[in-house]
Amino acid sequence: MMIGLIGIKHFEVELGAMECGVALDAIIGLDCLLYIGAIIDLEALSLYSKRV
Repeated sequence: MMIGLIGIKHFEVELGAMECGVALDAIIGLDCLLYIGAIIDLEALSLYSKRV
């Protein structure tokens, strides 16, 4: 799986439809963010990994 330029191997994902009234491409769970060592820059609206 790829999140931008961050590649993730051997990680279980769940697929399904959601009806929440907002257009979404995906939801990234906290377990995934912890796994990649994510750093979220809210000002720049960017996601980085400290493990890349």
